[in-house]
Amino acid sequence: MSPRRASHTYVSMIRGINVGGHKRLSMQQLRDVYESLSFEDPKSYVQSGNVVFGTHRSDPARLALLIRAEIEKSIGYSVAVVIRNRKEIQKVAENNPFLGKRRVDPTKCHVTFLAQSPKASDVRALHAPPGSSDEFIVTGEDIYVHCPDGYSRTKLHNNFFEKKLGVAATSRTWKTVLALRDLAQAHGGTAS
Repeated sequence: MSPRRASHTYVSMIRGINVGGHKRLSMQQLRDVYESLSFEDPKSYVQSGNVVFGTHRSDPARLALLIRAEIEKSIGYSVAVVIRNRKEIQKVAENNPFLGKRRVDPTKCHVTFLAQSPKASDVRALHAPPGSSDEFIVTGEDIYVHCPDGYSRTKLHNNFFEKKLGVAATSRTWKTVLALRDLAQAHGGTAS
């Protein structure tokens, strides 16, 4: 009997590991965590906590809690985990408002992924800091960020959005978003 293929493909993004020497976690350790949860064929991308995996489970919020708890149990780190399914990451990649008519430099674009939907009132009250040339557009649980002077100089970082919106956030470069989309498309399983 051949093994059953997972029916759902997900992209998980973990906030704050392998950055600046704090909370070091090898990608093999991370893949081991996913395998211990019986997720199918976990594939990591770059050294910052991106994993594409398959599972029969269909509740992304529950998956995030499982992953977070297993990382804390196995490795000892408490981290935020943000999950998108294959359709959602495809939609993010297709709908960057800064790359449409304006044709900005894609290397100056990032996406901040929120762990859950923010309150509409918090989104309405959200503004870039005064004097900033950086821009953002919130679309549901995703924030497209354009930083003409580079992400290292922006004030529109994870902490800014977490403080203003009251939800966990993690950001990825546009190149990483596209790579995660491609990995999710190649993974198998159903469209979700």
